[in-house]
Amino acid sequence: MTQHEYIDDQPTVDVGQRRQVSVLFADMVGYTATVAHLGEEQSLAFVRMVYATLALDVDERGGAVRDFAGDSIMALFGIPDAVEEPALQAARAGMAIHGAFATASDDIYAELGERPVMRVCISSGTVIMAAVQSDDGRTTAVGNTVNLASRIEALASPGRTLICDTTKQLIAWVADLSFSGEHQIKGLLETQKIWEIDAINPRATRFDASVAQGLSSYVGRHAELNIMSDALARSRDAPAVIDLVAEPGLGKTRLVFEFL
Repeated sequence: MTQHEYIDDQPTVDVGQRRQVSVLFADMVGYTATVAHLGEEQSLAFVRMVYATLALDVDERGGAVRDFAGDSIMALFGIPDAVEEPALQAARAGMAIHGAFATASDDIYAELGERPVMRVCISSGTVIMAAVQSDDGRTTAVGNTVNLASRIEALASPGRTLICDTTKQLIAWVADLSFSGEHQIKGLLETQKIWEIDAINPRATRFDASVAQGLSSYVGRHAELNIMSDALARSRDAPAVIDLVAEPGLGKTRLVFEFL
């Protein structure tokens, strides 16, 4: 019989707790004029297509759509489920959104006579998890991170993605960025540095960057390493399986790296 080891370091997640997230806003350029041109019936088909494309690109990269307003969405990376690299996943979703609409542009134009172009913005930071009063009891985010994302959305050029300075610090190691300037954002006292994403390495991970920069000394996981080493020794006679369970960012990848 296979022996199954279980290492559990997973805390309970409660509404009201603080969470590190990235917030993505995306909206279509010229939406009002487009709807006026299409008329009611075609507009409904158009809006459904826009939403389906946006939701798919967000979902495939670990995000969750939390608001939809015809031509735009708000998506969260890190709520309801914590993720290891919310800023990177949000940035990849933003680039995927532009790519999806560019790829489908000719087909959409042939069917509806329009070429939708999106603009995207991303803000990262700490938020408060809050419950939405709805049947499915969804959780959403409240805080300045959400407000900043909504404010800088209008600064983005068609087909481009803008990010706040915090997001820039989280993805700079894997992205090509251009400085978009310092902007006075409504409701904030200090000007905000804004950056534009030019490209993202599709395969790099944060741990790759850590290895390249040099890892710190590894301490505090001797018990877990011993469990894994014992399982390896037993596996010479029978299969052995190790489960590693923990919140993102607590060191699962580093533990496996040290074990190997």
